[in-house]
Amino acid sequence: MKKRILCLMAAGLMIFTTCFTAAADTDAQIYELPKTGIDITIPESWTESGYYLAFNPIELIPEMFMTTGIIYSATTDELIAAEEKYTDEEELNNYYSDNAQDLFCILSVNDDFGYDGMVSFLAEEMGVSDPEEFTFEIEEIGKSDNWTFYNITGEEVLYRPAPPEGREETVEKILGDLPQMFENLKFYDPVEDPKTEVGTQISFKTVDFEGNEIDSKELFAQHDFTLVNLWMSWCGYCVEEMPELEKMNSEFAEDNCAVIGIMLDGDQEGELQIGKDIVEDTGVTYPMLIPNDDIREQLIAPAYPTTIIVNSEGVTVGEPIVGMRPDAYREQMQELIEGKKDQNAEEDTQAEAASSGDESQGYRIQVLDENGEPVPDVMVQFCSDTECMMEPTGTDGAASFDVEAGTYTIHILKVPEGYAEDAEEYTAPETPGTVEITLNKS
Repeated sequence: MKKRILCLMAAGLMIFTTCFTAAADTDAQIYELPKTGIDITIPESWTESGYYLAFNPIELIPEMFMTTGIIYSATTDELIAAEEKYTDEEELNNYYSDNAQDLFCILSVNDDFGYDGMVSFLAEEMGVSDPEEFTFEIEEIGKSDNWTFYNITGEEVLYRPAPPEGREETVEKILGDLPQMFENLKFYDPVEDPKTEVGTQISFKTVDFEGNEIDSKELFAQHDFTLVNLWMSWCGYCVEEMPELEKMNSEFAEDNCAVIGIMLDGDQEGELQIGKDIVEDTGVTYPMLIPNDDIREQLIAPAYPTTIIVNSEGVTVGEPIVGMRPDAYREQMQELIEGKKDQNAEEDTQAEAASSGDESQGYRIQVLDENGEPVPDVMVQFCSDTECMMEPTGTDGAASFDVEAGTYTIHILKVPEGYAEDAEEYTAPETPGTVEITLNKS
């Protein structure tokens, strides 16, 4: 069991990189966890303690989710101070372990997978052949339309060390109110975390912290890739990562890339000044923008911080990264930069081969407008007697087909907006080289 379910401490520590938006109803102290289909009403003793509370929804497999609850006998400020004090990872983890109390472990199981599927999964993860060897108990605690919810209890599941001196009574009260929490749980079918999908076109107009008007089209066009960091003024880990983002902004500039920040509560009365103070304190110089409805609809933050990378046309080009994960930002950006370099190198090679008349490079279809300017995004079909190939023209207006000399026909299958359709069939020369085709504007 320790292989998967008993990694609750590790799963819980992940929360320190993410400020979750779960507390949607602060008056009722309800944490909403739609990913696992559970809403948790927080007992009063938990919030009055001032201790750091963490809920972590985890997908084990598509048919089964796990929700863990952990409370640390330390405040948020104390935990942040510990991160600054303990530079050694082992020392920091020991501090977390000394202050952590596992509250619960709940499994959300799809009814098609069922109880038997859950038991088989757990047995396999534990490395046991007989579920009777389980050293924990499984109790059904709730039901929704298509899912069943189980509470997992036992010493092999829940990590509960002796509390630090002077905090025993508070921890005892917190654990004593667990039945109240279970009694008020709300269950429903899990829903997928909202996120900005890869390939989404981002377009908005807003202002920055100084009141300057910002058009995203112009902003993104300045760089090959832009890292967009979504944050909130109250999110400690959003603020903590800003110096590293400032450093990345300088590093990325060498490859024509950049960082911008969007403070998603920057349009709330009183919050903007807090944001400006944070920017000054952290030494951030990259652009900071104020949100509006267009931004919130397109750049979705399931938790804070959330970071999304877009290309020069404002199209998202990587999966959103949730949580304070600078190494992941840097890795995703470097992959995009290297991919861009490879693409540029390939285009340069093709252009050089075309200009030198190198027959080994095959045929190059050059599409121009009436003024002799290249036309990108034209879908070109290149056919022999036995097969057809398709390739869109690039920014240079060219599509290349690496084939030997022969008899080929060329068709324009699709033209970009603003150009007239071209139904003509063109014949390629027997010798590989460049074929120019002129498109008329509609």
